Amino acid sequence: NFTWGLTNTFSYWGFDFSFMLTGAQGGEIMNQNARFLGEFNGNRNVYASVANYWRSDAEPGDGMTPKPRTVSTGVRGQSTSYWVEDASFVRIKNIRLGYTFPVKLIQQIGLSGLRAYVNLENVHVFSNYRNYDPENSTFQSGYRVGYDYGAYPTPFSATFGLNVSF
Repeated sequence: NFTWGLTNTFSYWGFDFSFMLTGAQGGEIMNQNARFLGEFNGNRNVYASVANYWRSDAEPGDGMTPKPRTVSTGVRGQSTSYWVEDASFVRIKNIRLGYTFPVKLIQQIGLSGLRAYVNLENVHVFSNYRNYDPENSTFQSGYRVGYDYGAYPTPFSATFGLNVSF
């Protein structure tokens, strides 16, 4: 339905702090990974929720997870809405903390400016999506955009830096 972002910077006595949040609400993604990890057939690891499968009328489980089978049949072989999940998310995209040293202090060592900082990218994603990242799709163009066949998540990175002026 919509995407959004929020950013701000704060400064106080030589310290500076900035952050960026991004998000999307109302999107959907076809979780093709769940077709294989969401139904137990005995030949691979699966989601923990699969343990809540239908056993009998007295033990119906969660009402959504099918009974385990040794042969892959039924809903797993189909691209149906059963595998469509909410792709809404909130991401902490960036956090930066820095300190600019006082000019009087750094002039004593022959510098005109000195700033140290740490920058964190892709800190965390808040989402109900079962896989890593609802923003990533295995396919970036064509009719399969929005299909996740196990796309690698956006990596976290940390950068430490020093800005030096002479």
